[in-house]
Amino acid sequence: MRAGFRATDRMLPNLSLFTTAQKTLIGLALLLTILCSAFAIYGAADLHTPVPWGDSWDGLVQFYLSVQDGDIAAWFGQHNEHRFIISRVLYWFDYAVFGGSLVSLFVWNFLFAALGVFLFIRIARLAICQCAPEGGPQRDLVFILTALFFTAWLYLWTQYETLAYAFNPHFFLAYVLPLLAFYLIYKDAVSPSRKTFALACIVGVLAAGSMANAIATLPFMLLYAGVMRMGARRMAVLAVLSVIVITLYMWGFKSVAGHGSVGESLARDPAGMLHFVFNYMGGPFFFFAAGEPMGHFVAPVFGAFYIGSCTVFAWRAIRVPNAHGLQLILLVFILYIGAGAFATAGGRLPMGLGTAFAPRYTTATVMAWAALLLLYMPVLFHLLKSKTGQRVVAAGFITAFVLVTAMQSTVFLEKRDWAKGRAVGGLAAEMQVRDDLYLGKIYPIPGRLLLMSEKASARNIGFFGTGDYRDIREMIGQKAGNDVGATCAGGISAVIDLPGDPDWVRVLGTFWGQKGRKDAGIYIVTPSGDIAGYGLTGMERAIPDPGEKSPMRNQWFTAYVQKQAVSDGVYLQGPSRTCRTPAINVPQ
Repeated sequence: MRAGFRATDRMLPNLSLFTTAQKTLIGLALLLTILCSAFAIYGAADLHTPVPWGDSWDGLVQFYLSVQDGDIAAWFGQHNEHRFIISRVLYWFDYAVFGGSLVSLFVWNFLFAALGVFLFIRIARLAICQCAPEGGPQRDLVFILTALFFTAWLYLWTQYETLAYAFNPHFFLAYVLPLLAFYLIYKDAVSPSRKTFALACIVGVLAAGSMANAIATLPFMLLYAGVMRMGARRMAVLAVLSVIVITLYMWGFKSVAGHGSVGESLARDPAGMLHFVFNYMGGPFFFFAAGEPMGHFVAPVFGAFYIGSCTVFAWRAIRVPNAHGLQLILLVFILYIGAGAFATAGGRLPMGLGTAFAPRYTTATVMAWAALLLLYMPVLFHLLKSKTGQRVVAAGFITAFVLVTAMQSTVFLEKRDWAKGRAVGGLAAEMQVRDDLYLGKIYPIPGRLLLMSEKASARNIGFFGTGDYRDIREMIGQKAGNDVGATCAGGISAVIDLPGDPDWVRVLGTFWGQKGRKDAGIYIVTPSGDIAGYGLTGMERAIPDPGEKSPMRNQWFTAYVQKQAVSDGVYLQGPSRTCRTPAINVPQ
């Protein structure tokens, strides 16, 4: 095993030793990897909006409000069953330094994924060195293809909820930090070092600050140390740290209402638990099979194959642990993910088997399948001993790259309207309009959302402090000003009553500002010059009017207007007073 760490095994390939066919294969793999990474960045940027979504209102906005109010416990309190200590540092930094744009959190997601790529490439180097200690072009080729594949695979678009949503750095941290801790404990087992062991322990402790399942990092490190017989002192340190971390984590812990438990789900539906775990572990292939209905059949098959493969590898490795230290640490990582899948099954099974396919869960299983590929490295090198096997391996890599690229290309096919819908929901929150349709796009309980947003808006926190939203509610009723520069065009196509708010209506229409300018928002002005409403342009994909034909679809707007103001006709005006439309008769 020590050979994997020798300076001669730095895996710096000599490209001149490759054949033309091998160079072509590398070039194709590199091109597809670049495409996969670019698609992931584009897709995440396309979904990005500074308006929080779902429980990130509690985790981001309410957290920052609590910190501003001097609530120290906000840093360590529960969010469901989790304590997002590390993520909260990043949340605070984004709000305090970058004004709550959430862009830095978006960047952190990709950086943490990059750390995962780096770790898997490091481990791949060790695994490949063990399979082919003699070196040579064949070993170098496998390493390059594997490294490129991991780069594409770990940015797989099935995990768009983790990549694109600012609230979710912990979904990477909860697997990347344990993987780093396991890698370090493996290095210490191979070549004992107090510094390496201490660093492994530090990372194991830090991992507990990511998500609830990561409190198992230190116990799994202890398990590995026991199997590898790393000594009583090291095992004692890991045991003590495990007890301390778990005790502190569970101090004041409260069960989450509405979630099931492992014991209850096992007693009520053991077969369902197993099926859920199969679905969970095969989750990425649910998306490769285009979701429902085929994915419900494909995913559990892959999940069963995964668990069966790991069982065989574990049986072989555990019999001679000292000869399989690297395989065992990969299996420990897989077991860690499997334990999380089992715990998730206990909590989510009452909500249905389909909850196993939540895109954020595939972050764990994408890494799990990467670990399985490394366990199969001896099989791959066995195939490379024959010409036919070499063709099979090359075809396998090409197929894998093509499939991942095809999955990444789905960024162009769906979810393009999410950010626009959330933008309108954010406008309703800023203006304190009870539009349950759009408020529901950003938070499941509109009443609670309005309470949070009223306080956040008053302090101009996050997107509430940006140009498109800042102090919009306070502008209602003020004079729009008469010094308008020019006349512009626009129209109103629909006025929609809001059952939850009799004082406001939602207005849809089009607005063309002065040529060469594009206003992100517009005022709706009464004949007396009072501002009666405000809207956002570029919202045509939120709820378009299918009967309206416009060559400039990006000029659609969605606005909220005081109900009493729409009966007498209105003007549309750019917020920078660049232009105003003639009087518009509002559809009744």
